[in-house]
Amino acid sequence: MSQILDWEQYLSLAAPHCHILIMNGGADVIIDRDGYGHAWRETHTVVDQVTTVYMALDNPNGIRCWLEPKGGHRPYFVHPAALEWLVELLSPDGWTIDRLRQIPVLNFGQWDDTNGIVFEQLYGTALHQRGATVVDMQIRYLGREKLAVLTEQEIGQPQYTLQGWLNKLTTEP
Repeated sequence: MSQILDWEQYLSLAAPHCHILIMNGGADVIIDRDGYGHAWRETHTVVDQVTTVYMALDNPNGIRCWLEPKGGHRPYFVHPAALEWLVELLSPDGWTIDRLRQIPVLNFGQWDDTNGIVFEQLYGTALHQRGATVVDMQIRYLGREKLAVLTEQEIGQPQYTLQGWLNKLTTEP
């Protein structure tokens, strides 16, 4: 897609029916590698341009950009701001912004510690995953053994791997 569309054109493809919320941390040096905010200024410019497309198609709130000022590369999809956007957009039964704001939040790093989760060095920092603020939905950790769908014997078998699937695509007519 990047060979034929720029970001403005790509994001405009969603208009007017798909809503887009771009979330990131303003201190995310994984995306904004130089750390000077260029990536975020460019993102805001593109979102402003795409907003005009949404407005022309009668959906002025179809695209938004939200940055956490000191946040890094984190899971923003569980941040209170993401859930507020969903409640605003979808109006699920019984849910309001006020009700959502009454749910406590927690620090993802503390939740990880409680559940014995260890992140790789890059993401296991307060700037990144460990520093994330998430809505406390009383989610409990399930270990790999409870989430596994393959047996030990099936793991790595070609029919269960991406490479096996790709090989099958290239060998069949």
